[in-house]
This record gives sequence, structure tokens and C-alpha cells, in this order.
Amino acid sequence: MGRNQFQKLAAEAAQARCDLNILYGVIAILEGGTVSSSVNRDAERIIAICKSASQKALHRYDAAIEKLGDWEVA
Repeated sequence: MGRNQFQKLAAEAAQARCDLNILYGVIAILEGGTVSSSVNRDAERIIAICKSASQKALHRYDAAIEKLGDWEVA
């Protein structure tokens, strides 16, 4: 694996980790009861969307980290 490929994988892992932090933050805010009961159903839909997106981001992160683990200095 060349340096360019390493940098791309590191950037992918960093972006996926950032996405995870944001998605988990949104989930925590909405699950924390910060919204009124009149928008609770909408909050539940947003939480479901964020949970689905966080699973995708976690898979991206894991895949990039796994590939980076195979990197050897040439």
C-alpha cells in the first residue's frame, strides 16, 4: 500500500468517525427529552434515521481501520 492509499484510508476513517460523533450527538440530544411532546414523533423518526446512518458510518470506519492495520512501511 502506497502513501497515497494510506492517506485516503486515514481520511475515510477520520470522516466516518466525525460522522459517528455528529450522529450520536443528535441521537443523545433527541433522546434526552429536549423536544416537546408535540414533535416527539418527528424526533423518533430522526433518531431512527441517525441510527441507520451511524451503522453505515461505523461500517465505513471499521473497513478503513482494518485496511490501515494491514499497512506496512515499505
